[in-house]
Amino acid sequence: MINPGNAHHVRDLLRSERSATDDCRIDRVGTPNCRCKAAVARPLVNLLLHSSVASIALLAMAGTRAEAACVENTPGIIDCSGSGPGPTSTGSSVTINADSSASFTSDVVVTGPGTSALNNNGTLTNGLVATDNDRFTLNNQGVISGNILLQGTGTNIILNLGAGTVQNGVTSTGTSNDTVINNGYFAGAINLGAGDDILALIAGTVQTSVDMGDGNDTFTWLVGNVAATVQMGNGDDVANFGFLSQANLTAGKIIDGGLGNDTLNWERTTNDDGNQGGDAPSSLINWETINIINQSKLTFIYTTSVLTLGDAVTGTGTISIDATSRIEAGNSYGYAIVPYDTSLLVTVNNAGIIDLTNDVPGAGTSLHDTFRILGNYVGQNGQLWLHTYLDTDNSPSDKLIIDTGQASGSTSILVTNVDGPGALTNGDGILVVDAINGGTTTTGAFTLGGPVAAGPFEYFLYRGGVSQSTDTDNDWFLRNTISPPPPPPPIPNIRPEVPGQVIAPLVAQRMGLMTMGTFHQRRGDQSFLTGVGALVYSGPGAQGDASEGDVEGSPPGVWGRVFGARSDLATNATLSIAGYDVGPQFDGTYWGIQAGSDLAQIEHANGHTERFGLFYTHANTDGDISGNIFGRVDLAAGTLDLSEDSLAAYWTHLAPGGWYVDVVAKYGWLNGTSRSNRGIASDVDGSSFAMSAETGLPLAIADGWTIEPQAQIIWQRIDFDDTGDRFSDITSGAFDSFTGRLGARVQYSSGPAYGHFGLNLWHGFSADQTVTFNTFPLVTQTEGTWLEVNLGGAYEISENVSAFGDVSYSFDVDGAKNNMFGGQVGLRFRW
Repeated sequence: MINPGNAHHVRDLLRSERSATDDCRIDRVGTPNCRCKAAVARPLVNLLLHSSVASIALLAMAGTRAEAACVENTPGIIDCSGSGPGPTSTGSSVTINADSSASFTSDVVVTGPGTSALNNNGTLTNGLVATDNDRFTLNNQGVISGNILLQGTGTNIILNLGAGTVQNGVTSTGTSNDTVINNGYFAGAINLGAGDDILALIAGTVQTSVDMGDGNDTFTWLVGNVAATVQMGNGDDVANFGFLSQANLTAGKIIDGGLGNDTLNWERTTNDDGNQGGDAPSSLINWETINIINQSKLTFIYTTSVLTLGDAVTGTGTISIDATSRIEAGNSYGYAIVPYDTSLLVTVNNAGIIDLTNDVPGAGTSLHDTFRILGNYVGQNGQLWLHTYLDTDNSPSDKLIIDTGQASGSTSILVTNVDGPGALTNGDGILVVDAINGGTTTTGAFTLGGPVAAGPFEYFLYRGGVSQSTDTDNDWFLRNTISPPPPPPPIPNIRPEVPGQVIAPLVAQRMGLMTMGTFHQRRGDQSFLTGVGALVYSGPGAQGDASEGDVEGSPPGVWGRVFGARSDLATNATLSIAGYDVGPQFDGTYWGIQAGSDLAQIEHANGHTERFGLFYTHANTDGDISGNIFGRVDLAAGTLDLSEDSLAAYWTHLAPGGWYVDVVAKYGWLNGTSRSNRGIASDVDGSSFAMSAETGLPLAIADGWTIEPQAQIIWQRIDFDDTGDRFSDITSGAFDSFTGRLGARVQYSSGPAYGHFGLNLWHGFSADQTVTFNTFPLVTQTEGTWLEVNLGGAYEISENVSAFGDVSYSFDVDGAKNNMFGGQVGLRFRW
């Protein structure tokens, strides 16, 4: 033993010949060089550091077997290696570094004032006791087989990092402010006692429980695992959960905020990975504030999953969902958020999503999920997701229940239809938000976040029922009739996708009429056929004569035209269940290009000629659609784009005096899209077939002037494929129609030039067309009469080239909207 002394310096080698259990004690020296060596084999030498200035220069333990050696290379810093009893530090501001070879067979004790530390990379066979320090820090990357005991009132920092392992746990028995940071392994519990403590679990493991003790504590849990419960204790505590999943939050794990005003931040965290196996919200107890933030999800699972906010003192609390996060509460078990004290009210702030559409995997889709809030609900531009069977009144649907409190703010409801076919709602409609036990809702608290439709019907969201009962004044319903309803029959809300599909067959029919055209629109004038042969055969018939040789030598030719028009077209379309006319209208353009040629020409001895040929047409129409939708008249609904590629065969009989008979058979392929103004599209694909028979006889009325009475009958079939959109199946029946034309053409010719004026009366004979949305047919009765005026001419540019064209205007004469202004230009070539 060397006692303190201001001028006492020891530079000699000291040897201890004492017993194996004796100590070498150095209380205070100047600059000593002291070595203690036990005199007997296998000694147990304890080293007691007891220096207020920690100025020991060199201490060593040796014997016949190597024991723990602790050396002070720098004042106040003790480096330890080897095996032996644990050191005891009673000095001020001492740091002990134990390397990977160090193995202490008894407790390491660090006591005394100041700032002390133990950096352990070795093994503490027993444990660690830290007491009466102003500040103590443990940096453990080794193994501590026993417990870490923290005593006193100072500040303790425990860093258990990397490979650091504590076989028991941490126990704080004083009132110190403790900080524990762990990404290693704690086999035992962490009990931090009184004081304002901090625990950060970063990818490590606590194999049992966490008890933060009394005080205003903070627990941060990132990724790692706590095998048992988390107790925050009394005080105003904060728990920060980050990057946790069902693997961390296993079933039945209690997360207890304790008494006080406690906050749980649920960040990038989910308690369910989709298989309903994680911890239920009912395990989150005694929390006054829960924040679901930063792409997080809190899922209500199991049959008894009720989240209770507040504790025995506070009584209630608040849960908030940010714009990136959600609460899932499907599965038809009737989940709820309630206060600890049921005489108080909770508050739910929703800037994200409350989702009642999540279902148990393999269990099918539930239509009876309810989510009850015993308190106030505040929408902060959040969303509510529901499953609903869209049909008539009282159809099943998921529901948000406002119990006793008030729903306010702004929330969008997104409805997913589960196989509902749609039907008229004649009463209150389908309940989706239910205010009970005096609960109220503010005007505008809920809106639809997207279209809700089934069959031909559009469902709107209404606050309050249509009955006289005040019980429904604060409820919210889906209805597809005008509210309040007028006297029967009610006016249905027709969705904007309906008019385009309903009028598409009629638009296709009118495009077919333009494609078919008339003989003069396709060929110009009868005289243009003189001297034009055919591609395959030009020759005599059964009664040939001397002129047939000239016919056989006539060069073949081709012809073609381009055409276009602007059209306003309207019809009726009656929804039989309500006797309601959807009134679809089309305002758009047509255009097409057509080319053909005679394949065979036969001239008879009497001067009559037969021509057989083919022509191909590509035609297109696109325009705006309007109709009686959303319970209002003549609203813009969308667009229709339709094209047809067709191939036609024709036979033309020409008499010497100009009389003709023209017969055409045409088959076409239809392809198009009907798209509403909100971007919901459906296909308009199918086929067309048409036949036309036309005749005309030119009569001379003056020099160069002729009048040609004409007659034409056209049969058409439009057959669209079955289709659908996100709201319903759409089935179109085959549309057969007859259209007749009576007209006259007055023509003047002078040399190579021709001019004409035409007047035609067209009549579409009555025909029914049915388009069915799910099970609801809309029947269109197409019948109408219109007058056409046309003006045009032709010119023989050369012996081999002729040009022709006209402009026309047609208008309805029976009140049906059918106006068109169009024109065409054609050419005839021969070689």
